Amino acid sequence: MKVSVIGAANVDVLATPLGKYVPRDSNPGKVEIGFGGVGRNIAHNLALLGCEVDLCTAFGGDSVAKALMESCEKVGMELRNSVILPESRSNFFLCISDEYGEMRSAVSDMEIMENLDSRMLHSRLDSFNSSDAVVIDCNLPGWSILYLVNRITVPLFIDATSSIKASLLSVLLGGMLKQPNVTLKVNRLEAQTLTHIQDPARSAEWLLSNGFKRVIVTLGKDGVYCASEDEHFKLGAKRVDVVNSTGAGDALLACVVYALLSGRPFKEAVELGLRGAALALQSPLAINEEISKLKYSTPQ
Repeated sequence: MKVSVIGAANVDVLATPLGKYVPRDSNPGKVEIGFGGVGRNIAHNLALLGCEVDLCTAFGGDSVAKALMESCEKVGMELRNSVILPESRSNFFLCISDEYGEMRSAVSDMEIMENLDSRMLHSRLDSFNSSDAVVIDCNLPGWSILYLVNRITVPLFIDATSSIKASLLSVLLGGMLKQPNVTLKVNRLEAQTLTHIQDPARSAEWLLSNGFKRVIVTLGKDGVYCASEDEHFKLGAKRVDVVNSTGAGDALLACVVYALLSGRPFKEAVELGLRGAALALQSPLAINEEISKLKYSTPQ
């Protein structure tokens, strides 16, 4: 199966304290540098699951861009739809976690993503629509998201990315969402940002009524609440020792895409997604190579 992913690829700087996290202070700890980005993480996980993956992103012209590109190609991602902008700097994501591996603060520098505008995307539209599915993240400009949603003809999956960037999806509400097969993944805060409703179940219902085919609301340690036209369900999270929460949502969505394209029912797909998220939580970096073991796995 072939999946096109349109979104961010960046350098991750992930910091975790050795003891209790103390705000507004210098915390002795461990800093690790890796390659991530919501789009790239989803693409990497899909590649580990055996999918043919085409990543459309923007690379800068600085010293880290070559290493970032090589990290994508090493795991089998095709980059023919990506662009290289020699005068721009690469994406960076800086994350500080607490002693439990939960994000306490983060800064994302994604200015280069503004270059993925409708003109650039239009020239690649036929390639996207030749895939079995397309995944986009909300690091894209808002109007690019609107452009893609109404021109992608294959199943489309959207990751809201963050509460601030989730607000870009407001351009899809109020009857603007014409594509009939769009799955949305949001966390609790992103759902509330979009709907102004605190209850995840009611948020999911509201998003369904605005044209989404499936909605997945992640609830951290409380699991997920999911809704479609045919079913509504809540599933608990897998209990694991959390090392780092960065990348768990990306692993979940990648597994859901893989499972749905493999013909599994929605609930089984989300169950696989929770298994993928649990593996990601146990990794110091955003990707856990062990996710490849979920390929062809049976439901639990």
